[in-house]
Amino acid sequence: MTELRDPSPYLRGGDLVATNGLWRRRRSDSRPFVDRLVRHGASGLVYGLEARTVETPEDLVEACRAAGLPLLELAHPHTFSAIAEAVADRRAADGRTRLDHSLRRQEALLDAVARGTRARGVLDVLRRHDGLEAVALDAAGLILAACAGAAELAATARAPAARHAAGDLPIPVALADGRAASALCVETRDGLHGHLVCAGPPAALDDDALEALDQARRFLAVELDRQEEVHRERVRFASELIDLVEAGEARPVETAARLERFGLDLGTGVTVVAVALDPPARDATTVARAIEAAGAGARPALVATRGDEIVAVVPAEPMSTGAEEPDALRTAVESATGSAARVGVGSRADAAAALQRSLAEARHALRLASAGRPVVRWDMLAGHRLLMDLQPPEIADAFERTLLAPLDEHDARRGTDLVRTVEVFLDAAGHWKPAADVLHVHVNTLRHRLDRVAALTGRDLAEMGDRVDFYLALQVRRSRAGRR
Repeated sequence: MTELRDPSPYLRGGDLVATNGLWRRRRSDSRPFVDRLVRHGASGLVYGLEARTVETPEDLVEACRAAGLPLLELAHPHTFSAIAEAVADRRAADGRTRLDHSLRRQEALLDAVARGTRARGVLDVLRRHDGLEAVALDAAGLILAACAGAAELAATARAPAARHAAGDLPIPVALADGRAASALCVETRDGLHGHLVCAGPPAALDDDALEALDQARRFLAVELDRQEEVHRERVRFASELIDLVEAGEARPVETAARLERFGLDLGTGVTVVAVALDPPARDATTVARAIEAAGAGARPALVATRGDEIVAVVPAEPMSTGAEEPDALRTAVESATGSAARVGVGSRADAAAALQRSLAEARHALRLASAGRPVVRWDMLAGHRLLMDLQPPEIADAFERTLLAPLDEHDARRGTDLVRTVEVFLDAAGHWKPAADVLHVHVNTLRHRLDRVAALTGRDLAEMGDRVDFYLALQVRRSRAGRR
């Protein structure tokens, strides 16, 4: 209530202002008074009639009409205090109703979690208690759960492109079909961000809806944590198997049994896919979920990490027949991580030994992939490097040491450069003069050095077979240096 000519310093926005009009000394006072109320966000004006004032002044009525400010008339002998009491009672009743509804929702959410319905149960509570249609997206932007009847929303929901934090108000997000929706961040303990996507724009959400979504978000954060923990354990379990396969120590029965736990049947065929990301993914479980959901729909997949490299075992079909399948997998991973992906694809494997071969092919193909050719398949490969990759590391290293160790020892003892000489000679395709020019020596000096190589190793670089052996040994050394 006010009788000030200028009550604006005391207005906070949304106020219902009450007055008896003592501030009005002349007709021209009404317009400035109303303009000040409107400028400071008043929601309406109540004019109290007294015994000597039988109606609201016409100039005040016109000023409110012109400004679009609602004007109420309080007849005598009703008082402003009676209005205040009525409003306070209504607010208290509304508050009790909202609190009761909030408590019932909280109980329903707890009951849903206790019954094991998890994320789906949480979203069903939102629909049943508040009429909100919503879906939950995991950290990879993939559907974690959807409420009953939300199939269309689940098919079109997308995570927002803009980053926002847990606790922020909903932000607008466009569905795949162009409709407007609202998204809230759901953050895990490890800082990964999932999302709760609700049908309709943020402007359509009232305070009750915002409270309901915030309650649901807290429960979904717990479920997202649980899911991420499960996926981390799956990645650890998968990494152990890939290590055994690469080392040739995985027993066929154990390999088949472990693959079956991931829904993969070695008997019907699987394929190894190697993926590298730039920049590397912060969390491997995000990549794992993206690979599982790639292609035409969710598929079983065993996903392991090897440093910055991701290795996945997926069903051979349609990966081995559809050229578009590896591209779909790459696109899914890039969308989930925001990183550029390169992919190497191995051949079909239906036995443990073939799985080791497919792993070597996929990793070698990955090394040949580039930004210009981000997907390389095993059938695009040929050459000695693949043959060497198929050998166990200890055998390749033993082959390299046997051939080059005598030269290393001679170089270290005598200060010679025999290993470098062999390398340059082979790079020059066995041509004497070009090799001598690179080494800055006379051709006779080069011949003398290669004679010393033959004496130390028993291998003659004039023979094609011995040249191949030296070349492969040098390639093993280069490859090992690149892995360090």
